[in-house]
Amino acid sequence: MEVFKREILKHITSRDYSPVKLSALARSLGVDDNDYPEFKTAFKELRRMGRVVVGPKNLITLPQMSGRVIGTFRANPKGFGFVIPMEPNSHGDLFVGPRDTAGAMTGDTVSARVQRKGVRDGQMRYNGVIE
Repeated sequence: MEVFKREILKHITSRDYSPVKLSALARSLGVDDNDYPEFKTAFKELRRMGRVVVGPKNLITLPQMSGRVIGTFRANPKGFGFVIPMEPNSHGDLFVGPRDTAGAMTGDTVSARVQRKGVRDGQMRYNGVIE
């Protein structure tokens, strides 16, 4: 079951993943009929843990960005940076402006408060404040 959990998360966190139903996800991963019950159990466990979400039309996605993200900080020479979350989410890395880095350096494990910054091109934008 752990193998299926890793494969599911690896697949849905890839940049080219588009939300699909569970049966289509199983086909994409090459799960045969004999292994499908174990695959489904692994998926249900990930869902119970909040690592995956079933959205509209039963499409499987990553959870939305929550109020706090813990991850690894990556600084840019221009002063801003990004938090790479330990737990994957549907948004990806979290932008942190130059005034909100709290002196964090590349490689630091940080906790960032998530702020919604509106919608651009139909997608919610978020900024982080390291605390």
